[in-house]
Amino acid sequence: MGGSQSACAELHPSQLRIPEPRFVLASDLDFTMVEHSDEKHSSLLAFNNTWISKFRNDSLLIFSTGRSPTLYWELQAAVPLLTPDILVCSVGTEIMHRNDDGFSPDKEWAAKLDDGWNRSVAMEMDKYFDALTLQKESELRPHKVSFNISVTGDEAEEVISDLRNRLSRRGMKAKVIYSGGADVDVLPEGAGKGKALEYLLEKLRTSNQFPPGGVQVNGDSGNDIELFQVPGVKGCMVANAHPELVEWVDENKTDEIFKATKNCAAGILEALHHFGSIPEPDKLSEVADFVLKTCCGSPSDLESAILDDFACIGADGKIHKGKAGVPKLYVSEELSWIDDLAIGRVGENFDLSFQSWRGCGNRTGMYVSGFIVPTEGGLRWKSMHMTSISVNE
Repeated sequence: MGGSQSACAELHPSQLRIPEPRFVLASDLDFTMVEHSDEKHSSLLAFNNTWISKFRNDSLLIFSTGRSPTLYWELQAAVPLLTPDILVCSVGTEIMHRNDDGFSPDKEWAAKLDDGWNRSVAMEMDKYFDALTLQKESELRPHKVSFNISVTGDEAEEVISDLRNRLSRRGMKAKVIYSGGADVDVLPEGAGKGKALEYLLEKLRTSNQFPPGGVQVNGDSGNDIELFQVPGVKGCMVANAHPELVEWVDENKTDEIFKATKNCAAGILEALHHFGSIPEPDKLSEVADFVLKTCCGSPSDLESAILDDFACIGADGKIHKGKAGVPKLYVSEELSWIDDLAIGRVGENFDLSFQSWRGCGNRTGMYVSGFIVPTEGGLRWKSMHMTSISVNE
C-alpha cells in the first residue's frame, strides 16, 4: 500500500484515477470505517469486497479523519484499509491526492486556511483552562491544534464556549470542535471535514465532473457533523455513534440521513443498500468477484479456477506451471485482502493487476498481475506474475 507523500502539486480533477466518477463515498475512519474491537475486521473486509466489486471501477473513495498523516499511516499499517483516492487528515485541514508516487498535499487548500489563522495563539489556550491539555506533537498540525479535555457534559460545553470567546477576543478566526467526549480541536474558521469536502466537490462541479450517483458521507462523532451539512449529500450515522452526533441528527431529521442499525463499516454497507447506491452487476464486477473469491479464500478456490496450462511467475522469479504453479504463499487461511484492483479488457479476455495483502501489523504483500479468460465452465486464470512488496512501498 502506498505509504509515502510526494512533493508534486495537487491533482486537477481531470487527473483523478476516475476522471468522471459515478459516485463518491467520504468516510471517517476510527469507529466509523474501522471497528477496533473486531480483531478479524469482518465488517471492514465486507466493505472492502463490496467497494472493489461494485464501486472501484467508477467511483471515488475519500477518507476523512481527525488523525494526522502520521497516525493515519499507523492505522493503515495495522488494519486492512483500502487505499483511498483522496485523503483528508487532521479534521479537514490537510488534503492529499493520490498519484503514482504516493500522495501529494493540496497546497491551494492549505493557502486558503492561512486567512485569519494564528497557530501560536491557539497553542497558548491550555494555559487558561485546567481542563485542556495539548495533545502529542504529531497532532499539533500547521492548521490544527488539538487538546484533550478532562470534563464532560455541561462542564465541557462551558469550557468550549469560553474557549471560543477567548480566541475571538484575541482576533482569531477560529473554529472549535468537540468530539468523542475527549477531544477539542481548534482550526481555522474555513477548515473542517465539511469545508474540505465542499472544496473537493466544488472542483468536480466546476469541471462538469460531479458524480451523477451522488455522495454519501459516514461518521460517528462531533467532528463529522460538518460532513452531514454539506449540501446535497446523503449521510450515514453508524449505530455506535457518540451522543453529540446522535443529538444533532435527531435535531436535524431528514430522509437524506440514515441512522444505521449496525456498527462501523457494516452500517456503511447498510446505508449503501438503503440509498440504492449499489449498482447492478456487470462483467467487470463479475471479474472482480472472481478475483476476490479465488485470491482471498482457500487454496482449493484458486486451484479449481485455473486452466490446465496455467503458468505463474512466482515471487522467487521462477516459472511454475499447472496446479504446481498455484502460489501457496499467496493463498492462505490467514486474514487476507486485495487492494488497487485494476481490470482491463483484451477482446473477450481480461488483464488485471492488484495488491495482495496478508495479515495485520507485520503484514506481507505482493503485486499481482494476471490474465483471466472466459470458458464454458466460467472464468479461469490463464497466468499470474507476482512480486513481493513491503507495507512501506
